[in-house]
Amino acid sequence: MLDSSILVLGAANPLAALLAILFIAIPISALIGAFLLRAAVSMSNSLARAYEVSEPSLIKAFWIMLLVAYSNLFFRYSASVILAGTERTEVPFYLSSLVAFPFTFLFSSGLISGLLRTSFKRGMGILVCLAVILLLVYAVFFGIIFVVNSVGHTGS
Repeated sequence: MLDSSILVLGAANPLAALLAILFIAIPISALIGAFLLRAAVSMSNSLARAYEVSEPSLIKAFWIMLLVAYSNLFFRYSASVILAGTERTEVPFYLSSLVAFPFTFLFSSGLISGLLRTSFKRGMGILVCLAVILLLVYAVFFGIIFVVNSVGHTGS
């Protein structure tokens, strides 16, 4: 049975948690990423001014972001397996992400440039614009949390 208890750390059924992540969490994040990808293409077009990359439809952007998400998962998992070595030591998430970053960035840039029919350089630019937009979204989100937390502490 898929319910919210499988997402708790140390869930009784790790296979159900993995399936929930693969088939529920990643597609939802890819849908959010599709909106952000469209904004990144628009931002890249306004910054580059050389030639415009056509903005993908929401469905195409969703599939692009889904491929990017699964490829990032593959590269991060591969990096953690390689870093663990034969001893199978525990590898921190940030370390495997740091090692996989160049591969995920280059592969995602190639994926975006191939599926949006643009140059590899423009694909990297779109990916950088996507990262800037994500940082702004995170800053607003955590800013709201900080303000709400500050107001909550001053009221009591």
